Amino acid sequence: MNMETRVLVVGEPAEADPAIEEAAELLRRGLPVAFPTETVYGLGADCTRADAVARIYEAKNRPHDNPVIVHVAEVAQLDAFCLDLDERVALLAEAFWPGPLTLVLKARPPLHQTVGRGLDTVGIRVPNHPVAVALIAKSGLGIAAPSANISGKPSPTKAKHVFNDLNGRIPLILDGGPCSVGIESTVLDVSGPRPAILRPGWVTGRQLDKVLGVRVQRHGEVGQEKRSPGTRYRHYSPDAPLLLLGPDLSDDDFRMLQSCFLASQGAKLGYIGRRDDAVDSRTLYMRYAADELNRFTKDLYLNLRAMDEEGVTHIIADGFEEEGHGRSLMDRLRRASTSVLLRRNDVIAICNCM
Repeated sequence: MNMETRVLVVGEPAEADPAIEEAAELLRRGLPVAFPTETVYGLGADCTRADAVARIYEAKNRPHDNPVIVHVAEVAQLDAFCLDLDERVALLAEAFWPGPLTLVLKARPPLHQTVGRGLDTVGIRVPNHPVAVALIAKSGLGIAAPSANISGKPSPTKAKHVFNDLNGRIPLILDGGPCSVGIESTVLDVSGPRPAILRPGWVTGRQLDKVLGVRVQRHGEVGQEKRSPGTRYRHYSPDAPLLLLGPDLSDDDFRMLQSCFLASQGAKLGYIGRRDDAVDSRTLYMRYAADELNRFTKDLYLNLRAMDEEGVTHIIADGFEEEGHGRSLMDRLRRASTSVLLRRNDVIAICNCM
């Protein structure tokens, strides 16, 4: 796979920019195009064409049993792709669309054959980004779009991240600036009687409970994760191995661990966390405060990619309380990690991930 990859900056209003028509024509021809959403950049193709969707998988080196999300421009398009729509869908769409919520619904045949990867359901959402909406509307398609990166790498939140991963693999990247949310959508399965979160994201469980008037099942409480993208394999991993710290690790533990890494010849340590006084000046430090959980969640992939650009050889990251966006953040950190460091009864243990 070797082609010229162009990057076109989209001006305002997006729908009037010639780049949108050029990208839409590529999509209609069955070719993949990268574009921004409010969550991360996506790699899109016509969701109804098996050959077009296959080009996404080829460009990303994506496992072929991993389903992809379909993006539409408005709620009215759901009927073309989904079955058994009910009042829950209407409530959720009114509350969260356009926005970072994906609904898993019964797929209208033959859509499940192109994007469902053996499932009878489809994940679908209306993105909240002017470039994404303009592209979907101009193309007249439902656009299947996983994140626009090499599979397993941190998701891209800037056009340059997409170019770094997919240069020579796709024909066009639409540059709509940095993503405002910076983490993937929450995936909520409403194809059965009880709604269930298959992947935590920016929309929290409590927000969903309030809209639906019932407690939705949380991620980890259900065994249906295979219905969602981003849950079957290690994802979001930087080049360097990432060690995730458990909540009981003290600053003294951290200093000892840091010293061990820095003593290794050729090592360059990166740290993402909140321990000001314990950080050695030789460690690349990306700091967040205890009250900055939302900002840190938005910047997670940006920070991981910055570590790669700096040539970091090992990364240490602090863990979080799993409340609100902390649940989504810990899901991504676990999937990015090679191991977790825990303290139990004065014993420090390393547990391998995934």
